[in-house]
Amino acid sequence: MPITQEEVSAAIESLLMKGKPSTQCNVRHELGGRGSSPRLKRMIAAWYAEFGPVWSKPPASTIREAGVAPATGEAEPE
Repeated sequence: MPITQEEVSAAIESLLMKGKPSTQCNVRHELGGRGSSPRLKRMIAAWYAEFGPVWSKPPASTIREAGVAPATGEAEPE
């Protein structure tokens, strides 16, 4: 059975939440070894075209936990 965009999207999001890069190899591993390179490349590119800008910024809670001022990106004074 061929992989779906939904499966690839879930695999990418899982990897990103674990702090791992969403390479073809890593996505294929998340999919249990399924997916050809051309198909994965196309689906990964489609995911990043739609969701990349949203996922490229860490959530505010992560920024606060790191002690970084959200507006400036600089370390907060202690």
